[in-house]
Amino acid sequence: MKKSKPVYLTIIVLLLLVLAGEGYIFFAKGYAKASAATTVQSREYFYELPEDIITNLKDKGQYIKVSTVFSMKDNNLQKELEEKNGIIRNNIIAILANQSASDIVGQEGQDKLRELIEKSVNDILQTGKINNVYFKEFIVQY
Repeated sequence: MKKSKPVYLTIIVLLLLVLAGEGYIFFAKGYAKASAATTVQSREYFYELPEDIITNLKDKGQYIKVSTVFSMKDNNLQKELEEKNGIIRNNIIAILANQSASDIVGQEGQDKLRELIEKSVNDILQTGKINNVYFKEFIVQY
């Protein structure tokens, strides 16, 4: 009986190696299919506001100029963004005018500003939502 333990142990190790190999092949092929499907489904579209926004900041004598781009999953949302361009620009100007230069300088400040703009735009959209706000240009004059 003592000789059968190494045989059983060898068989168990071999079975585990075979199962691990098959699992790797299964998951590697499955992952490739899943990532290909994700790539197709996660296409991103962009809409750039046609004009830069230049406005005063809350601090007296300070100005900001931004060029804004929105990303979205549905290209059909661009039509609604174009139709509501005036409202969107008005909301962005109101958000910017409520900021001081110290609020928006640096990455944290710009990230907060992106969040405020994204929420404001999504609140007025009816056919979909934007996913992100990008600044092509971001200039603060002190």
